[in-house]
Amino acid sequence: MTKLSADKNTPPVPYYVLKSYYNKNHVAYIPVEKHEVILRDVIDAEEAARAYEELKKEYESDTDYVPDEHRIGEIAFVMKMTPDELKAGAGAGTGEDETEDTAV
Repeated sequence: MTKLSADKNTPPVPYYVLKSYYNKNHVAYIPVEKHEVILRDVIDAEEAARAYEELKKEYESDTDYVPDEHRIGEIAFVMKMTPDELKAGAGAGTGEDETEDTAV
């Protein structure tokens, strides 16, 4: 938490400070009182496992599937993986029509 004010003549107001785990430059300030932002609970390990299985099914049915990167980051964090490890384990990039670039 921190206290911020609009100018030197305004008393400071308490704010929650939320920092992104994946992008350290991304910071959100949410007023403690009278805020209209709805925060949802962080997912637990069981929900992350279910979401991971759903992700696998999406990649199986659509080789061009593009997931929500914020959701991927959340699932990966709970499962103690990097987002790239999570996507690779779920089947991202395993389409048959992919070819490897080779420079000549």
